[in-house]
Amino acid sequence: MIDQKQKKSAYNEKHNQYTQAYIRENYKQLSIRLPKEGEITREKIAEAAEMVDLSTNAYILEAVREKMVRQGYIVD
Repeated sequence: MIDQKQKKSAYNEKHNQYTQAYIRENYKQLSIRLPKEGEITREKIAEAAEMVDLSTNAYILEAVREKMVRQGYIVD
């Protein structure tokens, strides 16, 4: 007999596998290097994102989109 903990663990593993497959099929990853100290750091970006209630990823995507709109690369 499977106890609830094992059942939940199995569900989480299946859910994780589905999620990872979905991410592989629908997203591309971009890696950037940030200085440990200075004007723009990972921590400062995360703090700025938190202040406007966004994830770090959403904050960066919004900043990039705004820049691309200003440059006329994409139409808003």
